[in-house]
Amino acid sequence: KKEVTLDTTLNGGVAKVYVNGPFRNKNGNGYSGGKKYTYEVIYNLTIHVPKASALQLQSVNGSVKADETTGALNVKTVNGSVTLTNVAGAGKIETVNGKMTASYQKNPTADSSFRTVNGKIDVTFQSNLSANLKVKTLNGGAFTDFETTALANPAPTQETRNGRHVIRMGDSRVLKVGNGGPEMSFETVNGGIEIHKGK
Repeated sequence: KKEVTLDTTLNGGVAKVYVNGPFRNKNGNGYSGGKKYTYEVIYNLTIHVPKASALQLQSVNGSVKADETTGALNVKTVNGSVTLTNVAGAGKIETVNGKMTASYQKNPTADSSFRTVNGKIDVTFQSNLSANLKVKTLNGGAFTDFETTALANPAPTQETRNGRHVIRMGDSRVLKVGNGGPEMSFETVNGGIEIHKGK
C-alpha cells in the first residue's frame, strides 16, 4: 500500500487516473521493466464521466468496458476483452488476446478501427449506417446483416528484394454500406468478425 497508489491529475481539462508504483518510469507513462516484484496488486476501476468525454482507456492484464458515452474512444488492452455498450464516438479499439464487443446508440461519424489478434469481433451499428467496411481476417469468417456492395480492393504493393520484384496483394475486402462514408476497419488473425444491424 505504501508503494502502489491510485493517482489522479487534472491539467488543462484532461483528467488522468492511473495506478502508480515503482514499476513506472520517471514520466509516469510506462513501465521501467526488468525488475521483479514479490507482490501483486489488482485495481478494479469504475469511473463516471460526462457523456461527451473523450476517453483513453489502457490496460495490460484486464478487461475494459465503457457504457453510454458519446465522445471519441481510444481503447487498448493486451490480455483482456473490450466491451462497449451504447456508445457513439469514433475511435481506435484494440486488444491482443480477447474478444471485442461493441454496440452503438448512434453510428460513428469518423473513421474507426477494431483490431484484435486472438479473439472475435462483434459490433452492432444502427440500421441507418452509411460507411465503408474494411474487413480482414486470417483464421475465421466475416459476416454482416447489412446489404453491401463490394468496392475495388487496394492496389497491390510492389518492392524489389534481392533483385526480385515482389508483389503483395491486399488480403482485406472493402464493402460499401448505404451511401458509403467513414471507414470502419475490422481486423483479426484468429477469430471471426460479425457486423450486425441494430433494431
